[in-house]
Amino acid sequence: RPYHTLDSHRVAESLGIPFRRPLPDPIPMNMETGIPEEDQPYIFRLTRLGQAAVMAGKGLEFLDHVSRIIWDGSVDGWYDPPHLADAMMRAGLDAEKLESDVAAEPDKFDTAIEDNQNAHHAAGHWGVPLMVFDSEPFHGQDRVELLIWRMREKGL
Repeated sequence: RPYHTLDSHRVAESLGIPFRRPLPDPIPMNMETGIPEEDQPYIFRLTRLGQAAVMAGKGLEFLDHVSRIIWDGSVDGWYDPPHLADAMMRAGLDAEKLESDVAAEPDKFDTAIEDNQNAHHAAGHWGVPLMVFDSEPFHGQDRVELLIWRMREKGL
């Protein structure tokens, strides 16, 4: 964790973007052991909402706007209705509908998430961000430009 904390701050500083550990952390854990707590009040809801945004064709927009309020330090309690709902609306989503859809059919979103995890494994990878183009995996935010280069190389 010390390296990741250092690196996260360093990357944010180099890009000129604000960064702070989220309050609360989306995945509460014991910082001494790195073991997640049994009670996870945020990440499952957040992941399902992200999947609902993907299904609505706004996955990257959701990622952009919601990640900002979680990681930029502009708000505490990012999960509270005004903050999370406003971020989803800025992403072009109907926050109330997404919340309602996820609450009504959590298994639908869990299945899609599990399918995505299986696709990660099939691509030979495990983490995020992971992009796969033409069966070639690109892992990490520092590989987005390389992915774009490869896509252009193939005529896109």
